[in-house]
Amino acid sequence: MLDKKDVLQKYRAEGKDEGFDEKVRRADEKGFVALAFCSLLLMIYKVFMDLNIGDILALLNIFIVVVLFNHYKEEKSGLTLFLLIFHSLFFVASLVWFVSSTL
Repeated sequence: MLDKKDVLQKYRAEGKDEGFDEKVRRADEKGFVALAFCSLLLMIYKVFMDLNIGDILALLNIFIVVVLFNHYKEEKSGLTLFLLIFHSLFFVASLVWFVSSTL
């Protein structure tokens, strides 16, 4: 059986902290939920006020693009690459739509 020092040394050698990755994942999820909820409220407001929602769509899509890019670096999955390209194009289109409608 491993004693406390051996366990701590093992985690330090692996570069992992027991439970830390899970805490970071939960914090990321809570942050995304808050971002999505706030964006939804702003989009509802902008629709009722007949304002362009391209800026909010662009912000949400750049978040998704960054997440997909990091997943693609790890996985090299074809589906992830497809989604990365799709959301990148959607981000650019949303941004162009917003900027062109505000000029």
